[in-house]
Parts: sequence; structure tokens; C-alpha cells
Amino acid sequence: MAAGAALSAAAPATAASAESVRTQAIAASPLGDGGLIFAIPLRVAVEKVAAAAAALAARVAAGDNLDEQVRSPAPGHAIGAGVRVRSTPVGGTVRGLMPTGEAIDVRCVDATPHRDGHRWAAVRRTGTRSTGWVRTDLIAWVAAAPVCH
Repeated sequence: MAAGAALSAAAPATAASAESVRTQAIAASPLGDGGLIFAIPLRVAVEKVAAAAAALAARVAAGDNLDEQVRSPAPGHAIGAGVRVRSTPVGGTVRGLMPTGEAIDVRCVDATPHRDGHRWAAVRRTGTRSTGWVRTDLIAWVAAAPVCH
């Protein structure tokens, strides 16, 4: 906004300079003003989208890729010893092993089986807060979990 104030002080008070100040003020806000994001110069809009994409990619890289799917997680627990928690269903990297009885929140459950013939659930381990995917035949939960999208 300081750039807009400096511009208005230096430029004559015309409709064109007022519009320039308004455009700069809108560009200074995170997403534009009142739906006027199209008034932001294209370069600024592209930078904002790139920053948002980078922030989302960082969340996914940190293992926080399940939060957008959650409506009401269902409490549950592992029913086998050494249950593998994976980064993705079927062949994902093993992120950890759960002992029998470890508490989890079932974030969502796949509606259909994967190529391995099993349904998978997105879970968050309550003790470590880490997230991942687990086969549904290796866990139990007490309430309906949302369907993964």
C-alpha cells in the first residue's frame, strides 16, 4: 500500500492515476479486493498462485496430505502386530509399523478395492500424529468413516 500512497502523492489527481493506485492496493492484498482479483497485474496473480501451490506442496511433502479429506474421523485401532502405515495405498513407502491396539483416527476409507484386492483407509496415528494409509482388514474402527475422494 505504501507504493500506492507514494504514487498518488507524486502523480496528478486524474482518473488514470486513481485507477493505478487502486490496482496497486488490490495487488497488495492476498487475493484481491471484493472479487477484483482480475485488476491485479498478471505477474502478481501468477506469483500468488505459485506461492499458494508451493505452500500446498510443502504440506503434502510433510505428510499432511489427508487433512483436506477429513470430515469426521472415526476412532479405531490396529488389530494386527506390525501393521504397516504407507505413504500411499498398495505400494507406498512404509512410514512406520503399528503394534496391536495402537490408537488411530480413521480419516476416510476407500469405496472400492485397489489392484491388490484390498480396501485402504487414510489414518492418523494418535500417539505420533503421523499420517498414512493402512489396509482396512488390519484395523478396526467404531463409527462410520467418510469415503475417500
